[in-house]
Amino acid sequence: MKIANRIALFRSSISFKRKMIFLMMFTLVGVVILIEVVIYNVSIPLQMKSAMNENTQDVKYISDRLDMAISNTDWFMNSLTMDAEVQQILKNPYTSSLEENLLNFDLEQVLNSKSILATDKIENIFIYDTQKYRSSILNSHDFDIGYLHLNKNSYNSEGNIDWKVEAGKVYINRAIRDRKSLKLIGYMTVSLNLGYFQEMINTATKRYTYIVNENGQLMIGNGDASVVDFSQVMEKAKGLTPNMSEIITIAPLEEAIIVMNTSHLTLWSTISIVPLSQVASETRLISKWIIGIGIVGVFIGTLITWISFQHLMRPLEELIRVMKQVDQDNFDLQVNISQNDEFGRLGKSFNRMMNRINYLVSEVYIKELSWKEAEYKALKAQINPHFLYNTLETIRYLAEFDEQEKIMTITIALGRLFKASIDNKNDYSSVRDELVYIDAYLKIQNTRFQDKVDVYINVDDVIMESMIPRFILQPLVENAFVHGLENKIGKGSLMIKGWAAQETIHFQIEDDGIGMTLVTLDELFRMDRSAQEEKKGTGTGFLNVHNRIKMLYGDGYGLTIQSSPNVGTIVEAQMPMIHSEKGGSSHAQGSNN
Repeated sequence: MKIANRIALFRSSISFKRKMIFLMMFTLVGVVILIEVVIYNVSIPLQMKSAMNENTQDVKYISDRLDMAISNTDWFMNSLTMDAEVQQILKNPYTSSLEENLLNFDLEQVLNSKSILATDKIENIFIYDTQKYRSSILNSHDFDIGYLHLNKNSYNSEGNIDWKVEAGKVYINRAIRDRKSLKLIGYMTVSLNLGYFQEMINTATKRYTYIVNENGQLMIGNGDASVVDFSQVMEKAKGLTPNMSEIITIAPLEEAIIVMNTSHLTLWSTISIVPLSQVASETRLISKWIIGIGIVGVFIGTLITWISFQHLMRPLEELIRVMKQVDQDNFDLQVNISQNDEFGRLGKSFNRMMNRINYLVSEVYIKELSWKEAEYKALKAQINPHFLYNTLETIRYLAEFDEQEKIMTITIALGRLFKASIDNKNDYSSVRDELVYIDAYLKIQNTRFQDKVDVYINVDDVIMESMIPRFILQPLVENAFVHGLENKIGKGSLMIKGWAAQETIHFQIEDDGIGMTLVTLDELFRMDRSAQEEKKGTGTGFLNVHNRIKMLYGDGYGLTIQSSPNVGTIVEAQMPMIHSEKGGSSHAQGSNN
């Protein structure tokens, strides 16, 4: 509760200019945050969709290029292994080393002539008969020397082409069969540089691409492919829809986009993985720029707002300066605002209000009170000066908004209270007259509080003409406002009851205001409170009313108070019933006097 009160006090103490500057800062910050959130939440899905489509197209492109390269290589292998000259040389027998060397020379010449039109990516060609190495074309000396010897286990005996990757090279092996008899007559191995295929799959950075044969064996991977465990890749690839990108979670990339394309020609699969962090990198960069620009914008906007308000607030500061002097009861002041805008109109309204207040105070009240100085002293003991000040402030507020009807109502009611206090020479008045005074007081208070308080008056007609001390009830009603209803948040209610019981008049003033603590109740009845209240100008108060009743009627009469914080207060006054010769009717009123 204390923290909430401190926060409320801090907020109320901040100047209007600072509040507007803070509002501008919060608005600019809010706009920057809103733009950031919108861009992030709109751009990421769009970029995600675009990345998935692009990834699918790239994988399809890689797969098509790979098919073309494999098809060209297969065609070249078929053209050599099925060539009639090559097969004839391999089938020709030899009986000496010389005959063998001559046949090998002829074989080399045929190979050179047949491979002229082959792709430049082919590095070496090795030819074997069914027993040993026969000849080769060596465009690169970076090869496994083991291929200078025949290894029949590397070849498919049925004549199918077999691909494998070893030591950075791609080797294509095939058995050679006679075109007519299909008899095995030799073997051929062609080597290609692995970089030829890696160029095909290195289409983007931070993309992990894998080429897998029909048996699920890894054939080729790009330079970054080793970051992700291949077994995880194959596990995630199971059940994927071909040519459809999906989002997966895989270590160490966390979330990533995966797509797989399987060639119908070679049955090889191309698998591509792109981290989501790579996809969102551009959006994050844009977000950082927006935040940076936003911070600069907030600083510049705050500076411009502060400079602008320094200029715009000068007329209002002048008005505040004059109002502070008016608050010191100096009413002979005028505010000088030369603008013709809202501040100028406010200044002119303030000047008109001050003129009206000066007229009301100087021409009506001050002259009348100066003629009756003795009566004014008695009035001072009964009319709360703070109530008078607040009433005049209400008149000033109403004059500012040209509320002439309300000004007339509140002025007449205030005049009625003064007249009743000054003109009536008797110490007693009827209950009916006291209710008239209370009615005038309530009109003033309800105008001040803008009908914040609902008032209910219910007094038995049998006591309407009974005589009671003059102005004995008004201080109790006033204290219900001051100590209960004035500081209450929201609407309040006040109930005034009067009845007779066993020749005793009972008046009960009940409010549902903020109530009082036991400490406050004790202070209300301290013997030294009257002097303090008179010195501070807070009116007669509970103690004065209580003492007046006891002094007039004895210890059997007076006030009793019941109060609870945040619940309300009930004050009951008891006086003997003194009859007058006048009769009367019932006096009962509803809310909103």
